Amino acid sequence: MEQRKIDSIIVKLIENKISDKETDFLLKWMEEEANKVYFDEFIEINYLINSKNSFDYSASLQKTKKIINRKWWKNYSKVLKYASVVVLFVGMTFYFIKQSAPNSVSSELQLKNEEITLEMDNGTKVIIPDSAQQKIHNKKGNLVIMQQGKKLNYQNGSMSESLVYNKLAIPYGKTFQVVLSDGTLVHLNAGTTLRYPEKFLKGNNRLVFVDGEAYFDVAKDKKHPFIVNAKGVNIRVTGTEFNVSCYKEDENINTVLVEGSISLYQVNKLYDAKSVTKVVPGELAAWNKTKKKLAIAKVDVSIYTEWKEGVLVFKHMKFKDIIIKLERHFNVKIKNNNQKLNNEIFTARFENASIEHILKSFKDVYGINYSIVNNQIIIN
Repeated sequence: MEQRKIDSIIVKLIENKISDKETDFLLKWMEEEANKVYFDEFIEINYLINSKNSFDYSASLQKTKKIINRKWWKNYSKVLKYASVVVLFVGMTFYFIKQSAPNSVSSELQLKNEEITLEMDNGTKVIIPDSAQQKIHNKKGNLVIMQQGKKLNYQNGSMSESLVYNKLAIPYGKTFQVVLSDGTLVHLNAGTTLRYPEKFLKGNNRLVFVDGEAYFDVAKDKKHPFIVNAKGVNIRVTGTEFNVSCYKEDENINTVLVEGSISLYQVNKLYDAKSVTKVVPGELAAWNKTKKKLAIAKVDVSIYTEWKEGVLVFKHMKFKDIIIKLERHFNVKIKNNNQKLNNEIFTARFENASIEHILKSFKDVYGINYSIVNNQIIIN
């Protein structure tokens, strides 16, 4: 079908003039990831609808009764209470943008506070307090690192001329930063481990290893390429900004380029400029770990990078994957007894919200019931 006809059907959906046949077609069409991306961008550019507009939410929701078979629209007034913008509801998908919420914690739920740890080259582990100001020395007594609040800085340390690696481990519920010896700034998300040299050596590639999610702002150095080993994929740059997510439980290794350029190739292959995959700003490169295939798509970069500011974004995400993300972000345990929810798709954005606020929003909007038992969230 021609693109202009697709646009016409999306417009009909927004204007509540879409037929059952067109609804079925649109849902089928949106099964393709590239079409989902186009759909979101079309909505965001052309139809940003808020509670002050005259859009008939109730009629639109009634239109999708045959698909959803859930009478959540009775709670429409509650939707507006917790969602500042409701852009679209179709099939089993929600799109709602959250306002900033108090970062409070329910008295029923006590969040775990685990320590950030730094493992030195000799195996010694150092506890890194959340917001301390301290100097860290190596086994010879030489100054290696300065801690400046939630950041470790390796730039001014007296370091060995041999290749010596450190390993920084960030537990669930926390984020942290590290400035490497070359000035590269790395933001580390919850549940992430970064292994890197105390000092990058002249004549060698700047090689680091990541397990989890990290945002790299790489210092420019064309003579010494910066390589991130992200499990199954190597990401090679000389100076750029990008985000990589490679949690072991995720299906894909996702790399999103913010600016500059990057090259991707498998970790068991040698770098070859002629055979690597090039990525340009605004693109997502998704490496499927099972199929060993790489897919590239244009995306809204902010969706993949806002975690640095404490924002949680779920885009066309299955509920079972949302649970995993919430467990990482808040360091909580969530047990889902409602298996029918697992594969339902949500798109949502929460800015500086507590776990209590997020759970309450899902409950009020979609009727998802939960309780807290023995410091564990139980979804029924």
